[in-house]
Amino acid sequence: MGMFDSIWVDCPLCKLENGLEFQSKGAEEPMLTSYTLENAPIEVLLEAGVRYEVRCKGCRKRFHLEFDISFHATRGGKQMMDGAWVEDKSARRIVCDDW
Repeated sequence: MGMFDSIWVDCPLCKLENGLEFQSKGAEEPMLTSYTLENAPIEVLLEAGVRYEVRCKGCRKRFHLEFDISFHATRGGKQMMDGAWVEDKSARRIVCDDW
């Protein structure tokens, strides 16, 4: 099975802290690193969003990741916008598949 990284997310329905775990082998060398949606590298997000649907450990509803990616000139996690460096905030969503 090998090593993987995890993206931990609070359930948007039942609010269970770290109720969702999306696993990813998208990093060059996955090392069982734990991330949140806010700090996960894009390569980890991409692989987790494409491959996995997970169930909440609390409410048992199914979820998957969706996000919008746009490429900008960046420096230190910030992007150039209107001549100033601002934080790069990609749109990241957790979508419930059990409605």
